Amino acid sequence: MKKFGRYISLIGILALVLAATAAWAQPGMGPGGGQGRGWGAGDPHFRN
Repeated sequence: MKKFGRYISLIGILALVLAATAAWAQPGMGPGGGQGRGWGAGDPHFRN
């Protein structure tokens, strides 16, 4: 019965690590300046 508890604990810890990794890997504000910003007057595309 102790082995079963260890396996359950190991699976739980692995699930937590995978969930934390997936949450940390979500896209955020990167070099592009964010999503959905569009082409504005202050965009680098329109600067000379």
